[in-house]
This record gives sequence, structure tokens and C-alpha cells, in this order.
Amino acid sequence: MDERFPIDEQPLPVPDAAVRVDLAAEIAALHVRCHTLEQRLEAERREAQAALRGFLLGLLEVADALERIAGAPGAAAPNPDGADTGAAERQRRSLQATRRLLAQKLSAAGVTRMDLAGQPADPHLADIVDQQERADLPAETVTHEVVGGYWWGGAVLRRAQVRVSRHTGE
Repeated sequence: MDERFPIDEQPLPVPDAAVRVDLAAEIAALHVRCHTLEQRLEAERREAQAALRGFLLGLLEVADALERIAGAPGAAAPNPDGADTGAAERQRRSLQATRRLLAQKLSAAGVTRMDLAGQPADPHLADIVDQQERADLPAETVTHEVVGGYWWGGAVLRRAQVRVSRHTGE
């Protein structure tokens, strides 16, 4: 029978060192190296996650500052004498656009704001920093978020600081 694709090459000789290798020992050494690498990668992943968490918390501080500026009395308000009201309006719009941009970037990173208003206070999500007399709500119901809480990847990134209702002794 005539071979259509004959192999004309001669096999290379196997080096003596390759014949004497203890395959079980080499495989065990590879497993040890693989395990060490997995541990190092996991530690680096945890460090990167912690660094990203710190960065996102810093961005939330910036968001809080912008919110305080926007909500401050007289923030971007026109001058009392009526001069240059266009500049004040441009400043207000610029501030709002900056807040929206920051919110979009946080959202793209998986950070979402908690909506706790009207919900029973949950000690896992919020710290109670104030109480308010409210006969129309059950006790310990969140009436206002003093500092917003945020989720990141399904976990609490930052706990909220809330005001809750309380009943009078009536």
C-alpha cells in the first residue's frame, strides 16, 4: 500500500534527564505553585476591591458635598440687587449637571442609592441620628435620609443616616 503522506523524519532521541524525571513529584510541585499563585491572585483581588471601595466612598463624599451646596440657602441664588442673574442660573445648571454626571458614573460602577424613606428603620442599613414626632406613622419609620445610604454589587457600600418617627406619650 502506497502512503499518500509519508513521514520521512526520524524521531528525536529522548534525553536521559527526561527519562529520569519523577512525574509525580513534578506534578505535585506544579500543584503547589498553582495553589500559591491562586492565593496571591485572591489577595490582590481583595486589595483591589478594598481600594475601589475606598475610591467609591470618596466619590460619595463629593456627591454629598454637591448635594449640600445645591440645597444650601441661597445656593446659586441671584444677587439681591438683581445684577447678573444669568450667571447665577448658569452656575445652578452647571451644579445640577455635575451632580447628574457623578450619579451616572456611580451608577455605571454599580453604585445605587438606597430608598429608605417610609420604610421601617433597619439597623443593617442605617444609623438613626434623629427622631421626629409623627402621629401619622408607626414608630421607627424613616422620615428623612440625612445622609444617603448606597448599595454596591448587592452589598451595603455606605450605611444611611436617618431621621425616624416616634410617637408622643398621648
